Amino acid sequence: MIFNCSDYREILKNEFEKRQSHNSAYSMRAFANFLEIAPSRLSEVFKRKQGLSSQKAKKIAQKLNLNNMETDFFCTLVESEHSRSKIGKEAAKEKLKKFLVRTDTKKSMEIFDVISSWEHLAILELLNLKSKTKSIKWLAKKIGLSELLVKQAVKRLDTVGLVIKKNNVLKRVNQEFFVWGAEIPSASIKNYHKSVLDKAIESLFTSPINEREFNSVVMPIDSSKLPEAKKLIKKFNREMNELLSHEKRNDRVYYLSTQLFPIDKD
Repeated sequence: MIFNCSDYREILKNEFEKRQSHNSAYSMRAFANFLEIAPSRLSEVFKRKQGLSSQKAKKIAQKLNLNNMETDFFCTLVESEHSRSKIGKEAAKEKLKKFLVRTDTKKSMEIFDVISSWEHLAILELLNLKSKTKSIKWLAKKIGLSELLVKQAVKRLDTVGLVIKKNNVLKRVNQEFFVWGAEIPSASIKNYHKSVLDKAIESLFTSPINEREFNSVVMPIDSSKLPEAKKLIKKFNREMNELLSHEKRNDRVYYLSTQLFPIDKD
């Protein structure tokens, strides 16, 4: 994946090595000819004695058959090092930071596609509780699912590297509080929120009133304030997590679900 590269030369070298692995006789000269660049110039680029122009970078990206996002990334790497102006270089470096966020988001979404139903995150949080057991049977009893379903969920968590089994005890690998990109249009995100809402409805009828809190308010709003409202909700969720979570005293796992949605038709 080219987005793991921090230098455009690394992308070029990876492509050259890939071609050479299929044909041991493939030379740097042949690669330069393919890129439509003088062999001596390519050698100087690799030695950091010369750079590439923006126009040449775009042509090379086309030769490498990069998609639009990959082309933008490749050209931005070139600009961050060889732009003729200091402002251009700084702008390119700032743009590269956004690429890192986008690729991190993509990775998160790939994980989420695998575990996009309520029981997976519930299992992860249960593994943070103090218990000597932490077995499939214990997890199944805790969340009210069959051992088969829990075993399948744990297998999916293991596949994406979020849990491991050590000395017959399940352990959570990542201890972070998960915040997923809800603004990203995804069937997985929608399915996840639906599964949580379904559990909320179930809890409304099965959980004792002293163990739950359901509130709602209908109000007229200034819709231009919605972006600010969404930020406050996210801030509230983080603060509630900080208030209720104490590593040494955690004894239950709860879902906090906040809804803000229109009931009128625009």
